[in-house]
Amino acid sequence: MKLSSWTALWIVAACGVARAAAVDTTFEFSGYCSDCREFAEAQLVLQNYTLGDPIDASNFVSFVYDGTVLASSFIIEAGNLGTIGGVIDGPLPAPEDFYISSPYTPNQPFDWFVTEKIGDWCLGTDCLGVLDRELDPLYYNAVRDYGYPSEWSIAAIPEPPTATLIGLSFFGLQFVRRRRGSLSTEA
Repeated sequence: MKLSSWTALWIVAACGVARAAAVDTTFEFSGYCSDCREFAEAQLVLQNYTLGDPIDASNFVSFVYDGTVLASSFIIEAGNLGTIGGVIDGPLPAPEDFYISSPYTPNQPFDWFVTEKIGDWCLGTDCLGVLDRELDPLYYNAVRDYGYPSEWSIAAIPEPPTATLIGLSFFGLQFVRRRRGSLSTEA
């Protein structure tokens, strides 16, 4: 069975549209770690997220904390997500309200990762107490990392589906070449 150029072109275009339907956006966190005296970094990936909308489990893809000298790196994916929330409303880069946790297990190295719009951030089992100034993080072992200032930014913005554009160009050139070939044999 031989596909016509138009059929092949339609298949390539349809595949490109299907792939372009879900858009992942990577947000990057950077915050000065007051207790470990270095910068902490993390990446949050959300799907089909619009700045200013509430963050919830339906648009969550993954969260990666890169670790510091005081806290190990870790990854949370949709399958091991406990709680997530907040809003990234921009303009970015800027501090944002965000929180995430994985389900509690006795061997889990942390409970919460929290950032606030005023720039504070915390990683530990009682970040809310630390950020509300009810607990002193230096004397409370349940907090692994904390600090000020912090900010979120958007990683490189995804470009249009390059493979689709190249594929369409290829099939267009093939169509023109075949058409010219058929015109020269007729003459």
